[in-house]
Amino acid sequence: MPRRVRTPPRRIPPQPSAKDGQRAGSSRNQPSQRDLQEAGPSRAGTRSSRRSRSEPRRSANRDDSSSSSEDDRSYRLPRMSRSRSEQRNARPTRLHGARVLREITRLQLTTDLLIPKLPFARLIREVLQQYSQRNLRITPEALLCLQESSEIYLTQMFEDAYRCTLHRERVTMMPKDMNLALYLRERWAR
Repeated sequence: MPRRVRTPPRRIPPQPSAKDGQRAGSSRNQPSQRDLQEAGPSRAGTRSSRRSRSEPRRSANRDDSSSSSEDDRSYRLPRMSRSRSEQRNARPTRLHGARVLREITRLQLTTDLLIPKLPFARLIREVLQQYSQRNLRITPEALLCLQESSEIYLTQMFEDAYRCTLHRERVTMMPKDMNLALYLRERWAR
């Protein structure tokens, strides 16, 4: 439900004193006869020409002797409500990181590999060339086994690093969290 915003009280400009040419007992909201004659016939009939559209109309039977604070309390702006079609078509407000959370839950529900196969195969061939003098070949089953085991290792590593991040009361993972997780794994794996 939308919160109702209270409008600040209207400021009424100070009226000129009796020595400026107006009667002392005249009402604040009613212009004097002299003002109407100076304004001409176009201004005489339009009372609300200066009033903005957002400003509510006041009833005519209210007496002018009441104070401005009573005037401000006695009326409220009309409540703005949407029609049903506007409510249906209105876009929901997006939470920060909602798309990331949806992607995480989608990836947790699938059993597919996260790393693409061709770049991973190129990486494995590059590593094999660094450690051997001749061209080694690898079967697709062995490549799949390596990829599955490396993805499991990496996800567990990221979980431990994020636990270190939360322990430091942060949300963003940093390289020092990864180093701490690796150190703890080496230290306590013995």
